Amino acid sequence: MVKPRDDNRGFHALNDKKYLLNKSDLVIKDENGVQALAGIIGGISSSCDSNTMNILLEAACFNAKMVAASGRRLQIDTDSRYRFERNIDRNFTEKALNIATDLILSICDGGEVSEIVISGEKEPAKKTLDFPAGYLEKITGIKLTILLHNEANKGEFVGNTEHSIAAYKEVREDASTGLTPKLPLEASYVKGLNIKGIEAILNKLGFATDTEKDVIKITPPSWRHDINILEDVVEEITRIYGYDKIESIKLPELEQDNNRLREHKRISSFKRILASKGYDEVVTNSFMNSKDAKLFTELKDELFLLNPISVEDNYMRPTIVPNLLDIVRKNLARSIKDMAFFEVGPNFIGLNTEATYLTAILTGSYNSKNPHSIGRSYDIFDLKSDLETVFDYAGLSIEKCIVSNQATPLYYHPTRSVNLALGKNLLGHFGQIHPKILKHYDIKEEVFAFELNITNLPAPKAKFGKRDEFIISDYQANFRDYAFIIARDQPVGEIISYINNFNKKLVKSVILFDIYSGDKLPSGKKSIAIRVGLQADDRTLNEDDLNSFSKDLIANIEQKFQGTLRE
Repeated sequence: MVKPRDDNRGFHALNDKKYLLNKSDLVIKDENGVQALAGIIGGISSSCDSNTMNILLEAACFNAKMVAASGRRLQIDTDSRYRFERNIDRNFTEKALNIATDLILSICDGGEVSEIVISGEKEPAKKTLDFPAGYLEKITGIKLTILLHNEANKGEFVGNTEHSIAAYKEVREDASTGLTPKLPLEASYVKGLNIKGIEAILNKLGFATDTEKDVIKITPPSWRHDINILEDVVEEITRIYGYDKIESIKLPELEQDNNRLREHKRISSFKRILASKGYDEVVTNSFMNSKDAKLFTELKDELFLLNPISVEDNYMRPTIVPNLLDIVRKNLARSIKDMAFFEVGPNFIGLNTEATYLTAILTGSYNSKNPHSIGRSYDIFDLKSDLETVFDYAGLSIEKCIVSNQATPLYYHPTRSVNLALGKNLLGHFGQIHPKILKHYDIKEEVFAFELNITNLPAPKAKFGKRDEFIISDYQANFRDYAFIIARDQPVGEIISYINNFNKKLVKSVILFDIYSGDKLPSGKKSIAIRVGLQADDRTLNEDDLNSFSKDLIANIEQKFQGTLRE
């Protein structure tokens, strides 16, 4: 009996190893239990030895996907599995059984043979393809000649696939068209490929053919599971007829996609920048374990792989971060503690939806202890500094972005991570990885990461990498210090970003120089001190200008962030 395993009992195989099978494994069993793992390996209980007198021969065809899945999960590599997971000719099973029987009888000098017992599904219906003769020329450019018989002249004429048989006869009836035979009337053969030649090639390869006018009805042989579409037939014809028969044609001039070229240059520049900062580039698989992916996003059915290369890697990655964390884990296991990696690659969001991300990860110490330095660990500001360099080269500024820690990805620390956006356009995230995620990967060190959505980056107004001319105003700069009392959970970055965009004609710099939270402040509050640089390009700012700016700024901070000026 061939059926899926219905319990989780063990199986003792011919290689003298025991395996725990599950319901997804296809087995051959009888009343005594499992005798073989179908298509992979037999069991020790039904094996032969020098005393064996009765032999049961089996010739079968098993589900290729089930065989492959069981073989990968149990890590069993056998000749049987190699053949069955690639599909075999189900029409040859009975012939193979007879061959094996004759071989045993010839070696063992006779014996009794029982009747053949057949069970399982019947042979599936044979698939056929309607192959227009002109399709070969359409795909390969090989000119196909068509032989036509002329009753009056008892000869054969040669046309090409631009004319159907009916059209050719009509042309021959009208001599004024000037169409003449390409070969003499007495020619008994044609130099080149014709419909008969196509049939001859396919017949020798085991295909059954039946031609009606210039359409060949093709039935692939039972052992050719790879013939499914017309292009497969074209490939078979061409490889036998000769690839050298395909005419060389100069490729058309390609139109340069400036947007794609600009993106490639931008990515190349980002890579050089991070490499100069001490990061190592890595390239990882675009798929991962669905159990790990569930920690980073809600799983979607359309992102599961139908035929994964391994049981573990069965889901398209929603982010590159887990791949980099896995690299960190492996390096920590080898006592390598200081790491900085980055990768540029796709994040898969949904069906036919993906985005190119630059993802970097940082952990360990900035510099090791030595006679000249006590050393220190990396922190979020080291990562931010590197991200700012990337932004600067792209003609952007973090200060000009909308910085918010609302709805950051769940794998980031809830209070030590932010989103970066330009208007409604999300550019990415950066921050500290959540401790729960690090625990899952058995990482005890703090890890920081940023993800930059390159697809969403705005196109630079000037040539990429070219900076605007550095212009210094001739008028005096002024600085004003402000201390605001705000809620303790209010991200300071949002306030700095707001001030940067408050009055772009006057505000030249915004610097946070102090954060205080102590007994002198109300419960749940903190104090931040910010220095704002003010300068006009067309005049010297007077006291009224500065006072007006301060009044408006304080009022807006109070209204938008419920912040009060500290006295």
